[in-house]
Amino acid sequence: LPQFRRQGIYTRLMATVEQRAIELGCNEVTSFQRGTNAPVLIAKLRAGYVICGTEFSLEMGLLVKMAKQLGPARERVFGARMDSIDQAIELTRKNLP
Repeated sequence: LPQFRRQGIYTRLMATVEQRAIELGCNEVTSFQRGTNAPVLIAKLRAGYVICGTEFSLEMGLLVKMAKQLGPARERVFGARMDSIDQAIELTRKNLP
């Protein structure tokens, strides 16, 4: 609802979910959003979530899978893996005709 936007409600909700996940021993939070839901996609990206996939649902249409690593050690591992993917992409681009 427009009257509840830009008040930090969703940001606080995400923080509460993440904190509870940490308490339960989870290493990662994942979620699916509609590809057309820009406000949620932007909020999650700002909160440190990364896009890690897409899926098509007959009921919902295009869904964007997002994930956030919980804890600095998980973030470092995830970052290192993403760096290696970025390096592989760059090498591929350099070697293309």
